[in-house]
Amino acid sequence: MNGITYKIQSTIERAANVLKPIAVTLLFILTVNCYQVNADNKTSVNGFISQGYIITDDNSVNGNSESGTFKLTEVGLNASKRISPRLRIASQVITRRVNAKSDGDINIDYAFIDYKAPINQNNQWGARLGRVKNALGLYNETQDVAFTRPSIYAPKAIYFDFARDLQLSSDGILFNFENRSNIGTTLFETGYGKARANRATEELLLGSNTDGKFTGETMFQSRLSLTSNDERWKIAYSRLDIDLDFQQATSSPFPNGDIAIDLNLLSAEYNARNWVFSAEYLRMNYKVRFPALFQFSLPIESWYLQSQYYFDPNWSFYSRYENYFPDKDDKNGQRLNAITGRPAFFGFQKSLLAGVKWQPNKSWMLMLELQQNNGVALLNTNFGLDPSDTEKHWQMLSIMLSYRF
Repeated sequence: MNGITYKIQSTIERAANVLKPIAVTLLFILTVNCYQVNADNKTSVNGFISQGYIITDDNSVNGNSESGTFKLTEVGLNASKRISPRLRIASQVITRRVNAKSDGDINIDYAFIDYKAPINQNNQWGARLGRVKNALGLYNETQDVAFTRPSIYAPKAIYFDFARDLQLSSDGILFNFENRSNIGTTLFETGYGKARANRATEELLLGSNTDGKFTGETMFQSRLSLTSNDERWKIAYSRLDIDLDFQQATSSPFPNGDIAIDLNLLSAEYNARNWVFSAEYLRMNYKVRFPALFQFSLPIESWYLQSQYYFDPNWSFYSRYENYFPDKDDKNGQRLNAITGRPAFFGFQKSLLAGVKWQPNKSWMLMLELQQNNGVALLNTNFGLDPSDTEKHWQMLSIMLSYRF
C-alpha cells in the first residue's frame, strides 16, 4: 500500500509542476484576449499552449518516461503587424519543456521584417530580414505549433529535435522569387545568415567536455518548390550549408577546428480527397576537422513515408514509417559496435507510428499516438544512454492536448 501511495503522490507532484506554468500562461492568454489588439485589422496576436504525456515500456524519452512523464510542454505567443500592403513585421517567442536542454527557457523563435513586391501579373519577389525560419522541407516553418504538425512531433528522422535551433532558424536574410504559370506556382528561396549554434549545439557536435566556443557560424540555404494550381501536389528540394568555426580555450593544448554540414532534402506531398500522402528523403554529410588531431565524416541518411486520412472535419487518422541512419554506410550498426563497443542497434532507428487526431473546433485539439521502435539512434545523439539499460525494441504512447487563440 505504501508503494501505491508513493506513486500517487509522485504523480500528483509531477502534475503540479506542469500545471504551474500552464496556469500562468492561461492567465496571460486571457489578459491578451481582453485587450483589443485586432481593432484595426492590421495587427494580430495569437498564442498556443500544448501539454503532452509520454509513457514508454523501455528507454527514457523526455525524462523518466518509463514511469510516465508530463515533460512535453510548448507555449508560444506570436504577433504580426501589416505596415503597408508590401511590408509587415512578425515575431514569436516560445518556451519548450521537453528535456534537459529545453527545460522552459524563453527563446525568440523568429523575428523579421517581410517585404513583397510584384514584378508583373505572374511574378513577385520578396525578402525577410532578421531571425527567419529556414526554408527546409514540408514542416520546418510550421513545426512549432501542434495544429500545423502532422502528428505530436514533426517526423523526427528529418526534423531533428536534438539539433532543433540549428535546423529551425537563422539570423540573416532570405530572398524569395515566385512565378505562377499554367503548371503551378514555382517558388525559389535563398538566403545567407548566422546559424544558431549555442552551448547545447557545441555539446551535441563535439561532446560535453568541449573546452572552447564557436566563433563563426554561417549558413547558406536554398529551396526550390513547385505546387500545382489546384494544390493537390507539391514537390521540393531544400539545401542547407552550415560552417561552424570552433576556437579552443586559451589553456587548451589542442588546435582550433571547424565543422561543415551539408544537408540535402527531397520532399513530396499529394492530396487526394480525404487523403494526404507525404514523403521526404534526407542526405546529410557531417564533417569534423581538427588539423593534426583528428578528422572524420559521417554520411547521414533518413526518410519517412506518411499518410493522413480525414474521416470528417473533426477527426483524422495518420500513420508514418521512419528510418534514420547516422552512418548510411553502417546501416546495421556493426562498425559502430566494433569501434565503440556499443550495441549495434545504437546505429539505427526504425519507427512505425499510428495516431488519431480530434479537433472539435478551431481552438482545441487532442492527439493520441502509438509508436513501435527498433533501435535507438535518435535517442543516442548526446551519447547519454547506458547500453546496459537500453533495449533494442521499445514502444511509446503519447497524448497531447493543445489550445490556441
